[in-house]
Amino acid sequence: MIWNTAKLGDVCFIQSGNSIAAKKKTELFTNVVGTPYIATKDVDFNGSINYKNGIYIPQEYVNSFKISQSGSTLVCAEGGSAGRKIAFSMNDCCFGNKLFSITPNNSLDAKYIYYYTLNEEFQSQFKAALHGLIGGVSLKKIKEFTISIPPLAEQQRIVTKLDTAFAEIDEAINIIEAKKIKELKKLKSAILNQELQSREDA
Repeated sequence: MIWNTAKLGDVCFIQSGNSIAAKKKTELFTNVVGTPYIATKDVDFNGSINYKNGIYIPQEYVNSFKISQSGSTLVCAEGGSAGRKIAFSMNDCCFGNKLFSITPNNSLDAKYIYYYTLNEEFQSQFKAALHGLIGGVSLKKIKEFTISIPPLAEQQRIVTKLDTAFAEIDEAINIIEAKKIKELKKLKSAILNQELQSREDA
């Protein structure tokens, strides 16, 4: 099976988003009806996106903003979470200037790009490209990153396998966390009972 190598910018549409002044955000874009606006803080380290953060771009302003299409991958571009906050977006959204939106062309499975950005091949290039005091990667540099691309059918097989494996791992994590919460509640109850009992005996 032949895997090809390409520049990321040749097989994906990559863009950075728009910043919004704090005053303008409060006056025009808070708790209104419109397209969700995603900032770096709305992307979690676990790959989730908070679309209900209270910031939306009404239809009359949306043409002034970049749109990240559903099926794109959002990557934090600078700061302490650069290259570490990465999420697969299930909705069209406007997005901040410290995020990259990576949208693949028709030769790629959209989710394959997401898993690629989590992979060592992407991560090592990202770390090598970091620059400046804050630490960030420029739009020009990320477009030059190389990506290994298998045939589409193999991409889809990889995505299906990883989706299944990640879902099983996440479920196991939730079970462990639920058990820990239950144990902590029991511990709190035991401490409470112990304290109250000792006061009665005092």
